[in-house]
Amino acid sequence: MNIGFIGTGIMGKPMAYNLQQAGHTLYFSAHFEPAPQELIGERGIVCSTPREVAQECEVIITMLPDTPHVEDVLFIPTMA
Repeated sequence: MNIGFIGTGIMGKPMAYNLQQAGHTLYFSAHFEPAPQELIGERGIVCSTPREVAQECEVIITMLPDTPHVEDVLFIPTMA
């Protein structure tokens, strides 16, 4: 399954890793900070914006730290 994963910090990175180990391909958004290098490769693809992630995936997981980050991802026209 293609899964979008936005937010690969302290909590998100291990969750994303486990999804990859289960055989899923993850699409990351690099709009706040780069995705961890160890998650990028055959099962980890970096997109420029959350919109690009959404276009590629069946499911999107967000693991963001606070309301402003969530609002940016969901509601700013250049990203959402």
